[in-house]
Amino acid sequence: MYRGEQNLPRYTLELIQNIPKQLWQTLLYGLLITGGLIIATSTIVRYLDPLLNQAGKRIKEFAVFAHLTSVYDQTEAFLANIKFHLTNTLWLLTLYLSAYFFKVPAKPLSYLQTLLIGYLIVALSILILQAASAIIDSLDNLIESFFKPGTLVYRYYSNLKHLVPFSKRCLEAVIYVNMVTRIIGLIQTITGLANIGEKLLSLIVVILLGRVFIELSQLLLEEIMLTDQGLSETQKQRRMTITPLLQSLSKYLVYFGSGIWILDIFEIDPTPILAAAGLLGLAVGLGAQNLINDMVSGFFILFENYYLVGDFIETGDASGVVEAIELRTTRIRHPNGQVYIVRNGNIEEVVNYSRDYIYAVVDIPISYEANVKEIYGVLQQVSEELQANYPEVLEPIDFNGIEEFTPSHMVIRTMTKLKPTSNPRGIHDEIQGVIRDMIKEAFDRAGIPPLLPQRIIRFKPSENGNIDLLKPDSHSVS
Repeated sequence: MYRGEQNLPRYTLELIQNIPKQLWQTLLYGLLITGGLIIATSTIVRYLDPLLNQAGKRIKEFAVFAHLTSVYDQTEAFLANIKFHLTNTLWLLTLYLSAYFFKVPAKPLSYLQTLLIGYLIVALSILILQAASAIIDSLDNLIESFFKPGTLVYRYYSNLKHLVPFSKRCLEAVIYVNMVTRIIGLIQTITGLANIGEKLLSLIVVILLGRVFIELSQLLLEEIMLTDQGLSETQKQRRMTITPLLQSLSKYLVYFGSGIWILDIFEIDPTPILAAAGLLGLAVGLGAQNLINDMVSGFFILFENYYLVGDFIETGDASGVVEAIELRTTRIRHPNGQVYIVRNGNIEEVVNYSRDYIYAVVDIPISYEANVKEIYGVLQQVSEELQANYPEVLEPIDFNGIEEFTPSHMVIRTMTKLKPTSNPRGIHDEIQGVIRDMIKEAFDRAGIPPLLPQRIIRFKPSENGNIDLLKPDSHSVS
């Protein structure tokens, strides 16, 4: 009409007649194929529900038989995701095939192909992640169900179980990074970025392997050093002291190796970095004399066996049980709960209450009117009862006579020889409390009265022979 055409129907008819016959054939062929594809896709989608329901029943039966509670709980959600992604994939495939049979130009067809493959990568990644999570949880349940506590597998797994959540997070990161890398590889304009994804995958694997190696080395060292039943108490303490140092050394070796591996992944030469670190360490070492002093002192503490982990010691203002001996510091737990962290270089004098034997010393005040022989008999009974109930007591209670005379009472000192054991209060302090309790109960049973506070006042007679109660002797004793 714009060009002044008067007979529009004739012009339109001529225009249609000028369309090539091959185009009409292609259009008709595409419509027939597209219709068939739509019917086929609709039929498949309609029969997905019964097929997946039947598969779900079989999977649940197997999960109940194999005690796979995680698989049983996640079956319905997993099958629902399969149906959702499979339905979308079938319709995208139908759209792509329809465009192909309609002879759509290559550029739009390549976009549809990229969309289809990208969606397949995303769907498979999500399904693989969900299946892997269910499998890991099921294996966890299987190990706890079929292996009894105390077995080698259960012991190892119980110590490594805390790695399961970390492993699942690493697996999730690997799947997502791989998914993004694959999708980037489909887009020609940013294909070069796929190399970054490969490096990230290697980085995640290195981190996971490093963590696993650290935990395994810690566990193996504990198994090798601490599970031997034929060791003496002293040998066990020595190994308990050395084991944390070996574990720290193995951990830092894994850190160092992982760091070198990561630098190699990102194509960074580690040689200059190591050389700079060595020079920096030398400079710090020359300036940090206290640090060197602490490390040397820690070495001699371990080498000359001044004290071990589990010993009850006193050094300076700190006293308690040694929790850890490191090259630079020593951690001491006080009976009240506080922790002393003492530099090894500051430890000059050490009182060790956990070597060979120790005495629990208890002083018993008694009045001058008390029957000493009767008290000795009661103490003998306490000694026998103490030895029968406490294996730490090596010898009977030693109470050789009166230790001291005071103006108001006498003192009998008891000494009990004990075997040193690891104890938050020190075994001598604990047994001293036990002995005092037993002596109090034994005195009550024997009818020996407790020592009450006394004050004795002597009065000097006056010249007429009378005693003035208002004027005590200046030499009176209280």
